[in-house]
Amino acid sequence: MEGVATLTARLLDEGTAEHSSEEFAELLERKGIAYGASISDNGLTVALDVPKAKLAEALDLLRQTLAEPVFPQSEVDRHLKTRLAEIEQERALAPQRAGREFLATHYDAGERASRPTAGTPETIRAITRQDIVEFHRRHVGPLGATLVVAGDLSGLDIGALAESSLGAWLPDGQVIAPAPTLARRASDAARVVLVDRPGSVQSELVVGW
Repeated sequence: MEGVATLTARLLDEGTAEHSSEEFAELLERKGIAYGASISDNGLTVALDVPKAKLAEALDLLRQTLAEPVFPQSEVDRHLKTRLAEIEQERALAPQRAGREFLATHYDAGERASRPTAGTPETIRAITRQDIVEFHRRHVGPLGATLVVAGDLSGLDIGALAESSLGAWLPDGQVIAPAPTLARRASDAARVVLVDRPGSVQSELVVGW
């Protein structure tokens, strides 16, 4: 279902088994940790920018977001409303309108690539908390994950730090994603598409093949 992966990524730090959403945000601020999570066609990425002295604590907080998010219903509802509002804003912006139309035109309608990763109003309204819980259980796990640590690592045993925190992260029904395949182009992709928006102050031209 389009949008469930995006919402899962946005909700990972909105409360864990150990900390509420507010507590988690306060911990990040107090320890000087910048946190971000994003989703793309290539998968989920979670990034931390952390002072060297707080790396061990940051890794444990990372483990909590990946392994123990609780997805509070109130936060799910808030993010659903936010995403619906974003979609309305995107409709008013020429670059987003053009990009979305390009994907729908260029790729075969049966391909996932032809549909917006972050969802449509219809798919977003249909998403429930249980959909997010189940998506996380099946698709967010340690199997196949890659950890990259960059910076001044002198004096740190990165392997031991990672093992003491992320080593406790175990798969719970995780399904290994199949190898990616090349999305099929639409049979009528070689054409010109006009998206008329009277009163728009900006025009966007997208060409691709």
